[in-house]
Parts: sequence; C-alpha cells; structure tokens
Amino acid sequence: MGSHSSTEPNAVKFITVFTPTYNRAGLLHRVYDSLIRQTNQQFKWLIIDDGSTDGTREVVDRFIQDGKVEISYVYKPNGGLHTGYNAAIARLDTELSVCIDSDDWLERDALRDLYTRAEKDQLDLLLFDADAFADDPSLNTAVEMRKGYYIRNKCYDKIYKGADILNEMFKNNDFCACVYLMLARTDFYRENNIKFIEKIFHEDEPFTFQAIASSERVAHINKRYYKRRFRQNSIMTIKKTFAHAYGCFKSYLFITDFAKTNKNIEYKSITGKALSLLNSSIFIYGQLDPSERETYLKLGYYERILFRALVVEAFNQKNAAISERDTAIAEKKTAITEKDIAITEKNRAAAERDMAVRERDRAVTERDGLRDQMTCLVNSVSFRAGRIITLIPRTVRDALKRLRKSFR
Repeated sequence: MGSHSSTEPNAVKFITVFTPTYNRAGLLHRVYDSLIRQTNQQFKWLIIDDGSTDGTREVVDRFIQDGKVEISYVYKPNGGLHTGYNAAIARLDTELSVCIDSDDWLERDALRDLYTRAEKDQLDLLLFDADAFADDPSLNTAVEMRKGYYIRNKCYDKIYKGADILNEMFKNNDFCACVYLMLARTDFYRENNIKFIEKIFHEDEPFTFQAIASSERVAHINKRYYKRRFRQNSIMTIKKTFAHAYGCFKSYLFITDFAKTNKNIEYKSITGKALSLLNSSIFIYGQLDPSERETYLKLGYYERILFRALVVEAFNQKNAAISERDTAIAEKKTAITEKDIAITEKNRAAAERDMAVRERDRAVTERDGLRDQMTCLVNSVSFRAGRIITLIPRTVRDALKRLRKSFR
C-alpha cells in the first residue's frame, strides 16, 4: 500500500471522515466541496483508494495542494468495497469517525451537529438520515422506490442501549443498514471487533446490525444530513449476480446467529428483517441463469448445505407452488372456456327454439285468419244466393248420376 497526506499545523482533529473509493475520480470533487464547506473544520479526510486506474491519485493530489482540508490518502490493491472499509477502520486515529461514499455529500452543518450531540451524550453511535437523489432522470423511479429506506419513521432521540433501539426499529420497520448514516466512537469499533465481512455484497447489513447491537449508548437525530446519490452501474442499480444472493444469505446467517447469542435482542423482533434478507437471496437466485445458480456448489461444505436448504430448496418449492398455481389457473380457464361454449350452444338452441315458436305462431295466425275468412264467406248473403242458384243444376247432376248407375 502507498499513502501520503497533508497536515494542517496546530489543528486538533476530532473526527475522521473516511471514504473508500474505486474509479470515482470524476465524482470525488463533490465530496470535497461538501467537506470544505463544513461549519466544523475539526476533521480529517481519509481516502482509501481500492486500486483505482482512472487518475484518482492525481485528483486527490490537487485537493491536498489546495490545503483546505487535512487529507490522508492510502492506495491499496483492489479487493472490494468491504476491504476499503476495513482498511479505513484500521487507520482511524481520531475520537470519532463517519463514512461518506465517494459520490455523495454532507449538509454543511452535519459534522458540527453530529459532533456536538455525540460529545454531549458520550455516545458510542449517533444515527441520522439521508435524502436520496439521482442526476440521471432514468433513475427517478428507483429513487422514489428506495428513498423511504433512508428516512426513519420515528425519532429515537433518547439514549438507548443498542439492543433496545434495535428492537424498537425492527418493530417500526426503521432499521436502515447504512454505514454512512452513523457517527461512531472509534474505540468502540475496536473494543467490539466490529469489521466488515469481506468478499460479499450487502456488507452493510451485518456491519450495521452488529455495531448498533453492541453499543451501550446510541441515539438518533431525525435529520437528513446525508445526500445519497443513485447512479447507473452502482451496487444499487447493477444487474444482480450470485454474489448478491450469497451476500444476502450470509447477512441472514450473521444476523440470526448474532441475535441468538445476544440475550437482550428480542429474537422475534428481528424475524421480519432476517426473513427479508433470506427472501432477497431467494429472489435474486431465481433471477439468475440456470448455469449461474450452480455456483453455490463451489461453496464450502457447511455453507453449501445451508444454502441448498434455505435458498435452493425454497426456490424450488416456490417454483413448484407457482407451477401448481399456473396449472390450476389454466384448468380454471379451460373450464370457463368450456362453460362459455356450453352457454353459447345453449343460447343458440334457445334462439332456434324461439324462431320455431315464432314460425309456428305465424302459421297458426295465418290458419286462423283463413278460417275466419271462410266463416265470413259461408255466412255471407252472396254465398247463400249462389248456393240457391246452383241448387237445380246440382240436383239434375245428381239425378243423372243415379240414372246412369241404373242402366249399368
């Protein structure tokens, strides 16, 4: 690793702002601009460069040359964001520390207010909230869906023991797994051996949980000091891989195991959070290509057995349930279609029957009409007169018929 720094003489620093970064040379100036505007300047900025190749070192050199902020720059081989966090925590040498991501920023009074409250109440941890935003309009929907996560519904203003505030937050769905939304007493991290689990995604989940659970004095300021940027190709927006499913799975195991060993944490209060992590792992696993799903077979024996039981089998059962549901829906649709066909045929038969009835009624009407006409004709004067006139010819005709028969 390589490092260099600038030092402001005769200035005591109480806070370290640490920033793990990787190829964010074009964005670091936003962090820098927010830091030089802070109303409390009793801080130093520790930058952990996780193997950047985009000129990050040159950008930091320009910040150092400005001389406006005390900066320590550490370059290390690329190992992932979690290794950057751990490298920063190992180098903290001030009373307090807070993390800020390489593309986010702080409100100008953030460090002043946070320091004042932490010192006043001698806190291990001080939690606060954030606003989410995006420079790219295409991410506005993602911001809207996610922004509530960074804002707690309630204010936990009194001083809590860690287990107590966790129990309250879980009950209120207020647990926010964000390392950058808490100011910490540096020695507190070391006394409790609080580190990031390396080589996983979603590393904030177990770290934040352990930090809060381990604290003896923790409080919350209901203010959005932090500005959280959403951007394309960040961990929040990139396509999920097996590593993401595994990260959620590992976080689930850590939180449940930690809670079992901490008698002050109400195990039932963390059930919702733990299950949400497990469900996230199952969901992400289900989105993977079938070939990538087999990656779990490369895990160690114990983890492979657990992953298969908790994630793979759950996904298979869910798939089977979905297939059964789809089959039932298809059968129901078929039955509805058959019923519709039967109704159509019944309606057609009824229409034919109605047409036959109408034709019958029309024939009856015509017959009755003819019958009425015949009755009228028979009863008419002209008909009777005609019968009288034709009576003699008919009588003669009948007599001739009889005479012919007598000669035979």
